[in-house]
Amino acid sequence: MKWEKGPDTFSSAEKETIAANEEMGSEPFSPSAADTTTALSEKGSDPISATNVKSIAVLPFADLSQAHDQEWFADGLAEEILNSLAKTPDLLVASRTSSFRYKKSELDLPQIAAE
Repeated sequence: MKWEKGPDTFSSAEKETIAANEEMGSEPFSPSAADTTTALSEKGSDPISATNVKSIAVLPFADLSQAHDQEWFADGLAEEILNSLAKTPDLLVASRTSSFRYKKSELDLPQIAAE
């Protein structure tokens, strides 16, 4: 793993999360919060500390243009927001794959958040 902040600047919860991600063979911060919590609990770490980490998912925007030909713009906008947030220290951002699976989904926000 490439340390962007330097290994001594991460909190213990961040270090445990990074280690759990590496054990799962995932890119940093790409698994869902549930996957990370499960990996931490299997390691014997306190899953409560994993839930105290700030996290966010950027959901895809809907193409509400009259011609419905601006989907590329909506997707690009969501991706740019996701990429910018991913650079924020101490914030876990759900991967594009995880959040874009809800594209054109009929689920409401509380249902998505529960997953």
